[in-house]
Amino acid sequence: TISLSSAFTNFLGLEEQSAAALVEYESHGKSFHTETVYTSGQTIFSPGTNADGFYVVLSGTVCVLLADRFAGSQTILSGAGMQQLQGPNMNVFQDGSISRVLSVGSVFGFVDYILQRPRSFHVVAGAKNALVAKVSRAGLNELKKETPELERIVDKVLLLCSVIELAAGQNSW
Repeated sequence: TISLSSAFTNFLGLEEQSAAALVEYESHGKSFHTETVYTSGQTIFSPGTNADGFYVVLSGTVCVLLADRFAGSQTILSGAGMQQLQGPNMNVFQDGSISRVLSVGSVFGFVDYILQRPRSFHVVAGAKNALVAKVSRAGLNELKKETPELERIVDKVLLLCSVIELAAGQNSW
């Protein structure tokens, strides 16, 4: 398990000074994000839902699913081979395929968030429980009111995510 500021620093190349400013903000009992543990197969968000934030994987993995193939199987195919999902929330493709498995440090849901459009894909927790941070629009609005320079740091993170996705020539999750 890593912290949100560590994910921003270690996986996205955010400067240590900027990450330290985020840690300092949260050391005073303030937070601009929430952390949730999702059990294997549990839905994190679905197509058509409100994109009121973006997410960062802090531990475990999450699976990106295509909306038109959503069904209800307990097995998924990932980069690590076939994985058996566990728990009561088996919301994966019937044919066992997924679009992408995202691991620790991955940021997802940011394009729909930035464009202020409904979610365009489905995400579930992977084969093991996933700890996911959600940075909400409301949390960022509060951060902006209190400490505008920290909001600029988060904006930079979103820009870095976009650049990384474009450079990789991949779909933006």
